[in-house]
Amino acid sequence: MAAFTPEQIELLQAAFEHVWARMSSLNDTVNEDSERIGALALIAARKGVLSSLEELNDTIAEATIEPRLRLQQAESQPGRITEEQTTYEILCGDKDAFRRRQEEE
Repeated sequence: MAAFTPEQIELLQAAFEHVWARMSSLNDTVNEDSERIGALALIAARKGVLSSLEELNDTIAEATIEPRLRLQQAESQPGRITEEQTTYEILCGDKDAFRRRQEEE
């Protein structure tokens, strides 16, 4: 006896594809952002703009707030499908939601 029905296996595969793509995208973004922040911190320290680790942490916090706010604003715009909505649709049985979103972009 199988643990999952064929329909459940298809749904799980669709959900896995979506989650894997999100993880990959987030990882790429984190890596790019980390490199930029590291380079900016090095430049600022060499030029004497930053004098302490606390000052560096405050600067990084300020620099990351604006992009987060822009992302939240974009996700709240009507008509824009968020990653969370796609996940919800997949878990509700729409196995093609992720592929459809990729084609739309």
